[in-house]
Amino acid sequence: MSYGMLAGILVTLSFFLLSLESLTAPKSSTSGRGFILLYGLGVVFWIGLAIAINLVSLVVISSLQIMFLLLFNSVGVSEK
Repeated sequence: MSYGMLAGILVTLSFFLLSLESLTAPKSSTSGRGFILLYGLGVVFWIGLAIAINLVSLVVISSLQIMFLLLFNSVGVSEK
């Protein structure tokens, strides 16, 4: 299995879990831990793939995604 396929599976699975958590969680819940973990792991694999194929634009975009994910997670945790 390639890094690209693994990253795609993790990111897609994270959105699926977020959908399930948003349907079952109370309305006051801010973010799903499963989403944050799997999405972040998927993006890390995208960064690894981008480094392996020497694609700087994908490294930059994926790094921004990680930065915003960490920001989103820290805001979500501080509101609880």
